Amino acid sequence: NVTAGKAALGAFVGGMVRFFVHYLSGVTVYAKWMPEEFLGLPMTTPLIYSFLYNGLYMIPNIIAAVIVVPIIVAALKKAKI
Repeated sequence: NVTAGKAALGAFVGGMVRFFVHYLSGVTVYAKWMPEEFLGLPMTTPLIYSFLYNGLYMIPNIIAAVIVVPIIVAALKKAKI
């Protein structure tokens, strides 16, 4: 039986795992396409670049999922689906 709290936790954990995998692939695979400058900052290491690049879209995505998924779960429970 899924509660809204468990759904929020699942969205958070899933989002963080996704961020970690994207971060690692950015550091290992996509590092050769790292620009010399990103967001006005000099990029000297793929560790920072991958964190910034992926964090800019993944963190808002995780926040949205943690908010929206429990709402969906509650609506489904109310509809008894």
